[in-house]
Amino acid sequence: MSLSRKTSIQEQCPTCGYWHDAPFIPTRALLGQPKGNASDTTLQERQRKIETFTRKLGDVMSSLGADHAHIVQQLTVMTSQGMTGPVAQADFVVVTGIGVFVISRMECDGFVSRGEDQHSLIVQDATGGIRRYRSPLRCTMAVVGFLRALFADFPGSIEALAVFDDERCTLVRGLPTSLVTTKELGHFFRIRRNAAYCKGWNFERTEMTDLLLSACK
Repeated sequence: MSLSRKTSIQEQCPTCGYWHDAPFIPTRALLGQPKGNASDTTLQERQRKIETFTRKLGDVMSSLGADHAHIVQQLTVMTSQGMTGPVAQADFVVVTGIGVFVISRMECDGFVSRGEDQHSLIVQDATGGIRRYRSPLRCTMAVVGFLRALFADFPGSIEALAVFDDERCTLVRGLPTSLVTTKELGHFFRIRRNAAYCKGWNFERTEMTDLLLSACK
């Protein structure tokens, strides 16, 4: 993607497929991975990685004493146009007693740094090659907005984060603190837990998860 080219309503983002300049008012949502072809090895590998990462998330939350965190896979939000119009997706939504977290799982190796603006990233691989991406935090903004509206009656934080799930990935200084590696997840959630305790937050996890599931039928 060229740095000088602006994504418009006529041009979908190559990173997430969302029209970032289009007015996006989510009215519908779906949960879960597409079933696809059972013999599709690419889909099988993706599902294997998702399940592995889900276990990692569960282990992190358990280490914090958040055993009752609810983890759901892939939330897709849409406008009234359904899947034919703009959509936004999050790989995971984690509902905990310390907040709701919209998580993008990223696969890349190399050095990740800030792009030309706050909504873009640059990845330099071991060979010196440069790739440019839309920030995953930007790609999930509509999902965060949908959840904030859905959980409007519940006090607390709803935020996005992106987790780079590759040991060969290095995050350069100056990136938003909501971009983390898998090894940094525990530290990220400890900070959020301490902040939530200071504010007296205690989310109704089960009630909020039930509300999310009912909204995605």
